[in-house]
Formats: sequence, C-alpha cells, structure tokens
Amino acid sequence: MSGETEQQVSGWTVDTLHTHLLQLISEMDRRIGERFEAAQGKVELALVNADKAVTKAETATEKRFESVNEFRATLADQASHLVSRAEYQTKIDSINERMVDFASRLDRRDGSGTDRKDMWGWAIGGTGLVLTIMSVVALLLKFTGHTPTP
Repeated sequence: MSGETEQQVSGWTVDTLHTHLLQLISEMDRRIGERFEAAQGKVELALVNADKAVTKAETATEKRFESVNEFRATLADQASHLVSRAEYQTKIDSINERMVDFASRLDRRDGSGTDRKDMWGWAIGGTGLVLTIMSVVALLLKFTGHTPTP
C-alpha cells in the first residue's frame, strides 16, 4: 500500500505538487518555445528558398517567352519574304504564256527561213543553169567555127 503515514512521510504536499507542476509546465513551455522558434526559422528559410525558386522560374519563363517571340518574329519576317501561292501561280502562268508565244515565233521564223533558203537555192540553181547553157553554146560555137561578134 502506498500513501502517507506518520512513519513514512513522502514530503509531497499540495504546495510542493503545485510547485513541481509549475516547474514541469515551465520546462515544457520552454521546450515548446524552442521547438517553435526552430520550426519558425525553418519555415522562414523555406519561404526564402521558395521565393528564390519562384524568381528563377519567372526569369526562365520570361527568357522562354523572349525566345518564342524572337522565333515568331523570324517566322513573320520569313513569311513576308516568301511568295504567296496565288502570286507564284500568276508568275508561272505568265511565264508559260511567254514560252508559248516564243515557241510560236520560232515556228514562224523557221517557216520564213525555209522560204529564204529555198529562194537562195533556186537562185544558185538558176545561175548554174544559165552558166551551163552559156558554156554549151560557147562550145558549140567553137566547134562549128563561128566566133561571136560583139
């Protein structure tokens, strides 16, 4: 059995218990305060690190957007220098028309050139025929003994 008897006095009274409890509560309060301060320091450090991470992420995003904007500007510049399909088709049609016209001119020139060549051939052939006839007449006159009088 436990308890106080006159032979065994434990020394615990309500006042000593109260004092002891106050000391325990004070010690626990101090430890909790220390833990709270340590945790608060860690939280503050975590907030600072999170703020740094957000700043880095914002900077990286800003650089990415700058890069995307540069790429868009390059594409826009390229597109402004490229020929549109309609413009390309108009130019090709124009070139095709010119080629057809040029081909028809060449065909006409070939025909007219052939006529000229034929004319020169007839002229040379005619001259050759006249000279041949004159040679034959000259030979005949020579064999017959007649000399032409001028």
